[in-house]
Amino acid sequence: MKRSRVLIITVSAIIIVVATIVVIMFNRHRRRQMTTEEESTRLLRMWNRPDLTNDDFPLRLGSRGNRVRVLQQQMNAMLNDAWELFRHTPKHQYGAQWGEELRELVVDGMFGRNTEEVVRAWFGTNELSEEQGARIGVR
Repeated sequence: MKRSRVLIITVSAIIIVVATIVVIMFNRHRRRQMTTEEESTRLLRMWNRPDLTNDDFPLRLGSRGNRVRVLQQQMNAMLNDAWELFRHTPKHQYGAQWGEELRELVVDGMFGRNTEEVVRAWFGTNELSEEQGARIGVR
């Protein structure tokens, strides 16, 4: 009887220790996921390296560089001028909270999903040709 009590207490202690370790590991994993803002900042720094610049025409998804930055600034100016006609809520909400309308593009020099959607809505294509760029001041 005494041995079975000791066995039960030992097994219970082992279960508690294992459960505690599982909870600690789960919380560490959740904390890592909650630092997405830090991670996205690190990725932005990495993506904005000069050796990764690709801003030749046509500008399209994946392009990055000064021309893309100028395009985003120009598109923001056009959005501000014609917001009531445009009213665009993109599917990819980088730079805006979910459910909010995107009132301007993030000017980061990366031709991402939001930039692609605004260019598609404005010009009817997924990319910006050299002629289209010249018309809005992207050279």
